[in-house]
This record gives sequence, structure tokens and C-alpha cells, in this order.
Amino acid sequence: MSAEKILGVVMAGGASRRMGFDKCQLELEGRTLVARSGSVLEPVCDEVVVSIQPDSAGEYGLFRAIRDRRAHSGPLAGLESTLEEGAVRGRPVFLLACDLPHVGTDVVRHLLDCARDRGDCAAVVPSIEGRRQPLCALYRASALAAVSRQLESGERSMRALLDVISVLVVELSEELPFFRTDLFRNLNRPADLVGVVHNIADGANIAKSRR
Repeated sequence: MSAEKILGVVMAGGASRRMGFDKCQLELEGRTLVARSGSVLEPVCDEVVVSIQPDSAGEYGLFRAIRDRRAHSGPLAGLESTLEEGAVRGRPVFLLACDLPHVGTDVVRHLLDCARDRGDCAAVVPSIEGRRQPLCALYRASALAAVSRQLESGERSMRALLDVISVLVVELSEELPFFRTDLFRNLNRPADLVGVVHNIADGANIAKSRR
């Protein structure tokens, strides 16, 4: 997979209604969530972009923004727009939601390694205890037609998409050095922010002890 150029996509198009403010600009350890997610993708992706709503006025630093072609249609619309660009350039895309603070580059690298010999799959998606995580996953151009069909039919669920395309599900377990039970815990509400920096540090220490 290392020879295949990847378009890394930070998903930042959510409305943040439950948080009460734009969580994309929330700072964690001195960086915005978008900047942190971009730094996770940069070591393993040829380019990193930010997926945003058509009317977004946010600032995304050095990262180029790709606006959804369909407004307010959820992350599936962001996948559509970024897959379209990736397809033109012959690149699959790796989506990473900006509100997954426990996901590091080692997680992304592991998924790309698993995808190396499975070019027949439209998506490579991690799972913990059978729960698939479509917002930290690799998608290939072969998924694009299904994505557009879903959106045109009014279906906006990312997990519903996984039921109609070919998917390699990568089950993550405690044998992996980066594993933690809350690896894909996202930040949706103000209460989710309590202790998150402490938890990130604890997770890093656990990962180091397993190496």
C-alpha cells in the first residue's frame, strides 16, 4: 500500500449541534481538532485535505478545503466530493473524522497495510467488537457510484453504505500496540471533553508499554 498514493481527508463538515459550537476549531493540546487529525494523516498520505460544507467559513491552516457538492447531507456527501477528486487523480481516500482524538497515525498505517493486497475491496474499515467505524476508513473509487445512489435516494447513513459495497473489515483487538477500548470514542457533547487530554496521555503510555 505504501506505493499507492492516498488522499487523506479530515472530515470537518458536521453541524456540531450537540456540542453547541464548532468543534472543528476546538483546541486540544494546543492544536485544533482539524490540525491534529491532519497531522495524523500526513505521515501516510500523499496529500491531506479538509472536507467541509459548501457554506463553511472556517479556517483550516495549510490544508486545502474540498466543499461538499450536496449541502447538509452528512459525511456521505463529504465522501462523495472527495472520492470524485481522488478518482480524477487516481487516488483512494482515507477518511478521518476530526473528532476522534484517540486515533493516531499507527491506526491509519495498520489499516493501509491490511489494504495492501485487497485492491478488490471498495472500502477497508476498522471494527472493535463487531462495531464498524466508517469515519476512520479507506475508500476506493469503486465505491463512488454506490455513494451517489445512496445520496440521490435520500439515504445518508455511512453504515448503510457499507452494506452495499465490498468491504474488508479489520477487527482490532488488544494484541495491537495501539489498541484501547475507547479508540473510536468521539467528541459530541461538552461532557465528552472532560478528562480527554488525560485519557490521550494514558493511551499513549499504554501503547508504548506494549511495544
